[in-house]
Amino acid sequence: MPGPLVETSAQLMEQIAMILEQPAESNSQFFQQFCEWEDGHAAEKTVKIVFEK
Repeated sequence: MPGPLVETSAQLMEQIAMILEQPAESNSQFFQQFCEWEDGHAAEKTVKIVFEK
């Protein structure tokens, strides 16, 4: 899960509250950084590679 490291329960609750206030922005940043190649068609691409070549 993307997000900052926290050391206390209070910090954790604060970060969760911030993420819940702006979930789309948080997820967008994560996907831009770590899921650049994800397009939702992994299985389809795998089948084409395995069975069509």
